[in-house]
Amino acid sequence: MRKGGHVLEFWTVVASAAATVDARLTELRARLAARGAEELAAFHRELVAAHRRAYRWELWAAFDLVRGGLSDQEFTAARNWLILQGQAAFDRAVADPETLAELFPDDPDDLCAAAELSTLAVELLTERGANGLAESLESPELFEDPAGDQVTGGLEQLRTHFPRIAKRYEGSAI
Repeated sequence: MRKGGHVLEFWTVVASAAATVDARLTELRARLAARGAEELAAFHRELVAAHRRAYRWELWAAFDLVRGGLSDQEFTAARNWLILQGQAAFDRAVADPETLAELFPDDPDDLCAAAELSTLAVELLTERGANGLAESLESPELFEDPAGDQVTGGLEQLRTHFPRIAKRYEGSAI
């Protein structure tokens, strides 16, 4: 995110020590509410860029295994949740989705709550009357096919591909 030649780091803005997704979103809303319209738009563009990086077949399959099924909207919420975990966790999971075995929340409602991140900057812009700018921003949900190779073959193939995830969630979500 750039403003006036200074770089405003997306991941610094997202960073939070709060324990719950709801608390992280509340902190983030407060931080973003103090920013100007162009900074909000820049934040949203960086959010979309992070979503694009995580829009990968293998990550979708890993989340799918944890959840026992995952629609495209739920995968958007899952990517939001992953972004809210911070840059280090995000980078690890994008590089190796098996790290979700250590990261994934025990409370499935955390994914639902994280869905709010997709529209946070747009909502703040709309509240300020910057509807034109808000409407010009791309949705983090509308992409072509995910990158990478699709993991196919059903539940057994997913268990084989992601053994640490399968072990952690055996008997629960899978």
